Formats: sequence, C-alpha cells, structure tokens
Amino acid sequence: MNILSKIVLGLLAILLGWFILVQTVGRLVRKLYPFPMPAVAAQWLDFPMRRWITDPAVVLERAGVRSGMRVLELGPGPGFFTPEAARRVGPRGRLACVDVAPPLIGKLRAKVRRLGLDNVEAGVGDACALPFDEETFDLIFLNSVLGEIPDRVGALREAYRVLKPGGTLSVTEFLFVLRGGLSGRDH
Repeated sequence: MNILSKIVLGLLAILLGWFILVQTVGRLVRKLYPFPMPAVAAQWLDFPMRRWITDPAVVLERAGVRSGMRVLELGPGPGFFTPEAARRVGPRGRLACVDVAPPLIGKLRAKVRRLGLDNVEAGVGDACALPFDEETFDLIFLNSVLGEIPDRVGALREAYRVLKPGGTLSVTEFLFVLRGGLSGRDH
C-alpha cells in the first residue's frame, strides 16, 4: 500500500469516526431533551449522499407504500422521502405531509412545486393534534422523527386516531439501510 492510499484511508477513517461521534452525541442529547430538527439543519436532511445510507425507495417499500393509498408523512422536513412516496401512491393516491417547523414546510412546498407533485399536500402541524378526521389514512410513516417528539405517546395515539382500521403505522429510525437489507429478513 503506497503512502497516498494510507493517507486517503486515514482521512476516511477520521471522517467516519467524526460522523459516528456526532451521531452518538446528538442522539444522546436528543434522547434526554427531545426537540424538532432545527431548520438550519435541513441541508443535511436533503443531502444527496444520504441516499447511499438511507435509500427512500428501500425504506418506503418496506413500509408498504403502494399505489392508490392515502398516506401521511409525519415530520417530512424538506422532503427527502416525499418525492418517492408521491411516486409510489401515484395519481390516484394522496400524500399528506405535516411538520412542526414552518421553514421546513416552506422548503417542502417549494420542492413539491418544482417537481410538479400534484398528489401532495403539505402543512404545518403538531403530531399530537393532527388536522385530519378519524380513520383518514391507509398508512402513516415517520422516518427518524419519533425521537424528536417530546410527547411520543400522544403522537402515536393521534396517529392511530387518523389511521384506518387495518392500516399501517411505519416508524423507521436511522440505521444504514442498504439495498438488499442487512440480512435476509426485513427489520
């Protein structure tokens, strides 16, 4: 192994170590003091390289998002999963997105307009007081959101209120989701 290879591997190891440290410290702080993702961090939520570790197509396939469904995305941020979810529900389905942060909903609405996603509606709201009737959605999904909600039990109760009988509530927290999965079974 030449010196350049050693330097590159060393730098990659340092970057990976820094990433793991920041993730660990951030998650510990947020576990003790839950709070929504700051709007200034939105650029990291929608970072294209994020697809290498969390592919929206894989996550939403596992969640069960299908054509014609009425789906609720809680905590979409700037919409990392939204375009893929909108594509999956198709023109006969609907995707509603609710986030507590007005700046993030602004970014999401701009993305929805730019991409021409006619089957998406986005609004500011509280996961513990959703602006929907009972039994509205076939599927509700939260991706790396539940840990940010101070009243998790209240949010889950409210999700079940707006979920149709027999519907699906999908909660995914950050984990490297590689194509093909981590093992032979879904997690």
